Amino acid sequence: MPSGFTSTSKPLDCNDSNASIYPGAPLNCNNSQDNDCDGNVEKWFFQDQDSDTWTTSISQCANTMPSGFTSTSKPLDCNDSNASIYPGAPLNCNNSQDNDCDGNVEKWFFQDQDSDTWTTSISQCANTMPSGFTSTSKPLDCNDSNASIYPGAPLNCNNSQDNDCDGNVEKWFFQDQDSDTWTTSVSQCANTMPSGFTSTSKPLDCNDFSPLINPGQPEICNGVDDNCDGVIDDVACGVPVCPTSLTATYFFRSSTGDISIKLEWNDPATNETGFVVEKSKKSSFFPSITYVINSPNTTTFTLDFEEPLTRFWFRVWAFNSTVPCTPIAISSVFTPPGLLWAYSLTSIARDQNNYPIHPKIFDLNGDGKKEVIMSDSGGRVYAISTTEFNLEISAIPLWIIRPAGNKKFTTNSIAVFQGNATVIAINQQDSRSYIIDKNGNVTKNIALGTTPPYHAVITDINFDLLPDFIVSLQNQVKAFDFFGNNLFTADPPGAEVIGTPTALIEYKGKTTTYVVGTNTRKIRFYEGNNQISVIDLTLQPFSGGVPSFISTFKKGALSRAVVGTDTDIFITNLIKNPLLTFNTNAQVIATPLFFDFSGDGITDVAITSGNFLRIINGATGLEICSFNLGANTDSSPVLLPTTPVQILVGANNGILYSISPSCTQNWQYNAGLGFQIKSTPLSANLDSNSSIEIIFTATSATSGKIVILDSSGNLIKEFSDLVNIGPTVSSPRAGDIDGNGVTDVVIGGSKVIGTQGGIYIVTCGTDCSSANPKKFSKSGWSEIKTTPLLYDLNSDGYLDIVVADTGNNMYAISGTSINYSEPYLLWQDNLTKIGETPPGVVFPSSPTVFLKGSIPYIAIGSNGQGIYIIRGNDGSAQNIGICNKTFSSPATFDYNRDGIADLVFGCDNKFVYIISGSDFSVLRKEKVGDKVRGSPKIYDFDGDGVQDIGIGSDDKNIYVFNGERTFICSFPTPVQNQPAIFRDKIIFSDSSNLYVLNSDNCIAVAQKNGVSLSPSSSCGVFYETAGGKEILICGDETNGEILVMDSALNDIFPFPFTFASATFFSSPAIDDIDGDSSLEFVISSQDMVFAYRLTNSEFERLWGEFSHDRYNSSFKEQKEVSYLSPNISVSKIKVPDLHESESKGCSTSMPYFSTMIITLSYLIFRRRKNL
Repeated sequence: MPSGFTSTSKPLDCNDSNASIYPGAPLNCNNSQDNDCDGNVEKWFFQDQDSDTWTTSISQCANTMPSGFTSTSKPLDCNDSNASIYPGAPLNCNNSQDNDCDGNVEKWFFQDQDSDTWTTSISQCANTMPSGFTSTSKPLDCNDSNASIYPGAPLNCNNSQDNDCDGNVEKWFFQDQDSDTWTTSVSQCANTMPSGFTSTSKPLDCNDFSPLINPGQPEICNGVDDNCDGVIDDVACGVPVCPTSLTATYFFRSSTGDISIKLEWNDPATNETGFVVEKSKKSSFFPSITYVINSPNTTTFTLDFEEPLTRFWFRVWAFNSTVPCTPIAISSVFTPPGLLWAYSLTSIARDQNNYPIHPKIFDLNGDGKKEVIMSDSGGRVYAISTTEFNLEISAIPLWIIRPAGNKKFTTNSIAVFQGNATVIAINQQDSRSYIIDKNGNVTKNIALGTTPPYHAVITDINFDLLPDFIVSLQNQVKAFDFFGNNLFTADPPGAEVIGTPTALIEYKGKTTTYVVGTNTRKIRFYEGNNQISVIDLTLQPFSGGVPSFISTFKKGALSRAVVGTDTDIFITNLIKNPLLTFNTNAQVIATPLFFDFSGDGITDVAITSGNFLRIINGATGLEICSFNLGANTDSSPVLLPTTPVQILVGANNGILYSISPSCTQNWQYNAGLGFQIKSTPLSANLDSNSSIEIIFTATSATSGKIVILDSSGNLIKEFSDLVNIGPTVSSPRAGDIDGNGVTDVVIGGSKVIGTQGGIYIVTCGTDCSSANPKKFSKSGWSEIKTTPLLYDLNSDGYLDIVVADTGNNMYAISGTSINYSEPYLLWQDNLTKIGETPPGVVFPSSPTVFLKGSIPYIAIGSNGQGIYIIRGNDGSAQNIGICNKTFSSPATFDYNRDGIADLVFGCDNKFVYIISGSDFSVLRKEKVGDKVRGSPKIYDFDGDGVQDIGIGSDDKNIYVFNGERTFICSFPTPVQNQPAIFRDKIIFSDSSNLYVLNSDNCIAVAQKNGVSLSPSSSCGVFYETAGGKEILICGDETNGEILVMDSALNDIFPFPFTFASATFFSSPAIDDIDGDSSLEFVISSQDMVFAYRLTNSEFERLWGEFSHDRYNSSFKEQKEVSYLSPNISVSKIKVPDLHESESKGCSTSMPYFSTMIITLSYLIFRRRKNL
C-alpha cells in the first residue's frame, strides 16, 4: 500500500489534507470550511420567524438557511410572531402591545394642561405619560389654560367667559313676565334667556303680569296704577269717545278656503281701557256675541274660521273704568263660499283597495241637521254632526264605533229601515256587514263571504217595501235584507273575478237589476241571481279593456252604463239579451215567424226544426205547443192572414201544412210522391180578387213544380206539365215589377231552358188558374237557388231582379224584361263562392238591398269569402270579409240610428254580426253555440219600438236578440275613477286630464288638462236654478285641489282651494247638512273630512252621495213605501251678490285642525292672539 493510500475505496473526500473534513463530518461554522463535503460552507443563521429582519437570541449552524431564520443577526425582537413588533417600531396604542420593544406597552394620553381633570380633543400615543397630559379622557374642556373653566363648572356672569363649556357665555337676564320690556328687581345668571326674562334691565315694573302696566304706560281711567308712579287714576276720567267709522272685510285665511273677517275702526278716544266688538247675523244685533279687547289704542280685530255665505253685522265701542260709550259705527259683510268646518279622523280614510272612503250624508237623529257618515282605515265608523255655538259652526261626533277592531271598512250605505235611519258598514278584511242603528248600536252582524267586498248599494229587492242591500264580492254578488237573510247569490261562471262595485239600474220598471264587470272583460247584467245579458268587451266594437268602474243612468226609457276600463271609457245600453232562447232539439236553419199566437198582447215565435213546428210563448220563453210534420223540414213558417190566422210550412215529405195557433192541422196539400217542399211558401193576393193565394215550389231529384193554392188549401194551378222547372230550393218573391197594379212572383230554377238555370215570373192577372209562367235564362247561367231580390236599381219605375247562380255569378235583370222574351241584364258580376250550397248546406245566402243616400246597395254572403257589397246602379263590388262562410241571407234595419240601414247575418264561425251600412264596420257581435246558417228575421219582439233579431243556429236554438244598440260610443283613454253623469254628459278623468263627454257620441265637449280624480272617486254635480247652470265639484289628486267648475270646466270663484299635503280626495257628498236651506258638499282627504258651503240658491242635485245606489234606491228621508230618484230638487232662498265684499288676500297654507265647541273666553283669547 503506497503512502497516503488505503485499501478500501470510500469516495469522495473534498479535502484530503485535513482529516476532520470528509463527507458526513460534523458541521463547524467557525473554520469557514465545507466540513461535511456537501458543497456548502457551513454558516451561522439567526431566528426570525415573523420575517421582520429582527432576530431573537437563538442561532443555528447549518449548510443552508433553515425556515424561520435569517443570515444576519439583528437582536433582539421581543415578539418574533408579529412582524410589526420589533425594536424601534412605530407606536400603536390600539393593540395593547409593546410594539417598539422598549419594555413598555403604549397607551393613549389626553391633554390637560391646567390639571383640572377635564381634557381637550388632543390625544397622544406614548410609552409614558407626557407632560401636560393625563391618562383618563374627560372631554371636552373649552379652556385648558384655566382650571376653573370646564363642562359643568359653576356659572359666572362676571368674567365674560363660557365657564361651563356649553357654547354660551353666561349673561345676566332680568325678569319681564308680561314681555312689555319693563323688568322687576329679579335677575338671573344663565347661559340662555329663561322664559319670562329679557336681556336688558329696565326697572322697575310694578305689575309684571300685565303688559299694559309699566312706567312707560299712560295713566287711564281704569282703577289701576297704569304708569307705576304709585298713584291710581291720577288723570281726569270720563266716558271714552266711540269709534265713528268701522269696515268689515273678509279674506281667506289659507289656501284651503277657511274664511277670516278683518275689522278696522278709528280711535278718537284718549282715555279708553279697551274695546268691545259685537257680532251678529242680524242688524238688530239679537242674538249676538261680544269680544272684549283689553288694550287701548287698538284699531283692528280679526275673526277666524267664519261661516261662509253668511251676512255678519258688527259694531264696536270703547270702554274704561267708568262706563262704555254708545256704539256709533256699524258695518256688515257677506262671506263668500268656503270652508264650513273640518274634522280630523283618527286614521286615514282609505279602504282595503286603497280607494278613498266616500262620505254619506243623512239625518240620523231627526234634528233637521244631517250627519256625515264616514269610516277610516282603522275600522272606525263615524257619525259627524254640524253644530253652532256662539255664532260659530263646528263639527262634533254624534258617535264613533269600532265594531270589528282594527279592520278596514269601505264606503258606508244608508237607508230608512222600519222608520229609522240605518247605516250599513261593510268590513272588507273579515267580509262582514254591520247593520248600525241611528244611535251607533250594531243590530246585526252578517257574514258576506270569503273574499273582500265592495260597498253596498240599496234597493228593495223582494218588493216588501223595506230596503235591502246588494254587495259584490270578488267571486259573487249577494243580496240581504236588514234582518240578515240572504235573498239571493249570483255567481259569475268559472273563475271570473268581479272587479267593480255593483251598479244598480232600472230595467222595465224594476229596481232589482244590476251590473258588474269582471276580469274576463265582461259586463254581466243580472236580475236577482238570473243573468239576463252579458256584454263581451273582447268583441267588436268594444276595445277589450278590463272594467274598473260602472255608472248607470237613464236615457229616455233605456238604462245605460258608463264603463271605465284600462283602455278606454265606453257607453252601452243595458238591455236584456237575448230576449229569448229556446232549444228546439234540432238544427235551426228556418227563419222565425213572429206573431201574438196566444192572444195575450205579447209577441210569440213560431219556428221549424227537425220534424216539428214549435210555437214559443214570448212572455215566458216556454213552448206553447208543437206539431209533428212527419218529416224533416227546411221550410220557414209563414203567416196566412185569415181569420183566424194560419201558419204555413212545407216539409220534406212533399206536404204543405196549414196549422192553427194551437198546433192543430187545418188542412194539408201533398205535392206528390218523391217531392219535397224546401222553399218557404208565399201568401199574397196574387189576382184581382180580394182573397189570399198561396204559391210555393216543390222539388224532386230531377224536377220541380210551382203550385198555387187558395187559402183553404185547394189547388188553383200547378205548373209541372207545361214547363220542366227542374229541382229548386228558391223561395218565391212577389212584387209589381212593371207597376201595372198586378202582383208578379219571381222564382229561381235549375233547368229553365235546357239545362240552363234561370228565373220564372208568374203573373196571375185576374185569374191564377189561367196563369202561365215566363221563363228567363241565358247561355252559361247555372242553377239559381237564391231567393230573388226585387228592387228598382236604375230608377226607371220597374222592379229589377237580382239573383245569384251556383256558378258564382250575380245577375241584375232589368224589370223591363217582363215585356220581352229575353232577359236584359243591367250588369253581371262573378263573385267567388256566392250562390253555392256545399254538402250539408240547404240554402245559399240570398241578396238583400239597402240604401246609402239614393244609391241602392246589395249584400250577399258566400261560401268562404264572407260578405260582398255590390253597388246596385253599376254592379261594382267589394268584399268586406267579416267572416268566412256566410250562408245566412242578410237582413237590414237601422241599428245605429244613423239613417242608413245596417246589415244582420249569421256565420259559420258561430257569430251573428251587425255591420254598419255606412262604413261596413262591425257594430255588434253575438256568439252562439254552433254555426249560424239560418237567416235573420227583423221584428219588434218586445214592443219597445226597436226592431229585434230572430235567428236560428246549428246549436238547435232559436234566438231573439235585442235590437237595441249595446255599444253607443267610446273615448280612448284609461279610466280608474267613477264616472259622474248629468244631463246627457259624463265627467271623468284619466291620469292627467279631466273630461266632459257627450253621452250620445262620446265627443269631449270640455277638457281640463293636468287634473285627475282619485281612483274610485267621482265628481259631484248639481244644477243651480238662479244661475241656470250645472256646477261640478271634483277633488283633483294631481294638484291637491278641490275644484268647483261650470260644465265647461271653468273655475268658479273662489275655487280652487289647495291642500299641499293631499294625496287623494273622495267623491263629494252634496246636501244641506246644517238645515239652513243652503247647499254644502262634504269631501274627505287623508285623515280629514271637510264641509264646504257652496250656495244658498235653489238647486237640484244631479249626481252625488246616493248616486252610487242609483234608481229608487236611497230611501233618503222617506218611509219604506216611498222611493226617491237621486235627482232631488230642494227649494232655496235668494241671497245677495256673493261679490259684495272683495277678498283682501289669503295666506298660503292651512294646518289641519280638529273642530270643537269652544267657550267665549277661548274665542276671545283666540282673537287676541290674531291681533
